[in-house]
Amino acid sequence: MSVVIPNSGQAVLHAESGDRFFLNISKIHHFAFKPDDEFDDEVVICKVLHTPVRSNFWHCSLRWFCNDEDSEHWRKSRLNRLKSHIRSFIRNKAQLEEPIYQAVSPVHYTII
Repeated sequence: MSVVIPNSGQAVLHAESGDRFFLNISKIHHFAFKPDDEFDDEVVICKVLHTPVRSNFWHCSLRWFCNDEDSEHWRKSRLNRLKSHIRSFIRNKAQLEEPIYQAVSPVHYTII
């Protein structure tokens, strides 16, 4: 059986400054911040959760917790207020250069 490669009519180009970024999970797992517009005693914590899917066992999710409540269960208005903080957090922690491969220690993520 042979594999047929479809002719797209145009070569695919690799863009060096593509729309991708990398996050070093050892630097973001359990990172905590206090949002300016929230109550003074609330601290939001980023957790990297190991959330495997059929196509990728090493799929991870960034989840946000406040008072041990997962952002998956927050009111939509609360999540919307925190989205700008979360976007800034990701922008500040993003790396544009592809990292050198390293095995990820289980210390740097949470298995659910």
